[in-house]
Amino acid sequence: MRWIEKVLWNGSCYQIKAITPKGCREELDVNALNELATKSVIADAKRIKVCSNFNSWSKVPADFYLSGMRYPKQTVCGQDVYAFETLGKQFIVPAAVLMKAVFKPINGLAKHLFSPQGLDNLMVTNIKGRECGVGFFGYPMRELGTNTKRLPSVLAALSWMYSFPSAHRMWNSVLENARRGKLSMSLPEGIVSMVMQTLLRKGKYLVVDITITCVETIEAPYDFASSHTGLIEYHKAAQTVRGAPIALKENELSHRDGIWSLSDAEWSAVEPIVSKGKMRHSLREIIDCILIKLGTGTPWNAMNFDNVKKPNVIWCHKEMREDGRWCALVKAITDTRTMLSRR
Repeated sequence: MRWIEKVLWNGSCYQIKAITPKGCREELDVNALNELATKSVIADAKRIKVCSNFNSWSKVPADFYLSGMRYPKQTVCGQDVYAFETLGKQFIVPAAVLMKAVFKPINGLAKHLFSPQGLDNLMVTNIKGRECGVGFFGYPMRELGTNTKRLPSVLAALSWMYSFPSAHRMWNSVLENARRGKLSMSLPEGIVSMVMQTLLRKGKYLVVDITITCVETIEAPYDFASSHTGLIEYHKAAQTVRGAPIALKENELSHRDGIWSLSDAEWSAVEPIVSKGKMRHSLREIIDCILIKLGTGTPWNAMNFDNVKKPNVIWCHKEMREDGRWCALVKAITDTRTMLSRR
């Protein structure tokens, strides 16, 4: 893995100046941060699973890490290094390794991280009084280079950074430090569960790779996200059985006395939102199928498609998520059902 010596502004974007253990220097775009922080195959690396409170972490000099990884003596430190203790062991973590784990997918998020109001260009307040309250703005899969299976985990992490004060500061701190020429981030309020690849050097563990499983927040969210979940799951897809379909379920969807399909009044409210040109199939029936699937958490393969075809339903759902219609549809349904329930 390369060591970050400096963050540079070239007049149009930020770049990373890095050095290899053999002393080779190069300047790369921040989008390459994923590759810069990727560990090489190291024979004596040890996998350790830990839980740690970010409040117990502290910044330490980089000397021990640099010597343990055998970087040249003339190496410049252009990134912060953190240390924490747990299980009777001390772990040392460079900022690049931590950032790659926290901001996933880093190769898709980097340009937003190093841009003013980058998070606001990705996220938007969705539905008040629901578990999440935050949704993607625009086309997340195209913008971030992720896929449908990973999208729930990406949303969970970014929603946390959008909805909780210390996590929001953490995001903003990346650009603030870059303007000073350093790669660094403030630490959030939370307890992190993670799996680390480490190297034991003189009684201390040098962390070369991190995979975060989840973060449990220990602070209140902003008012608009007052009912946001405090458990941030980074790898929802990774927890499923390999090869099995992921049964997505949206907790923010509301039902009408256990009924998920649209009433005539609800359809009148959402039809102007979802209609997009001529369709061969009944759009209302397609949306009913999507609502039943996501409301109950039923896998697509277990759904009963009466008058519509399964590929058409899945494609319509995917398209509405990407162009923003889905968030607007859910809000309209929630508002309509809430209003009717009060009568």
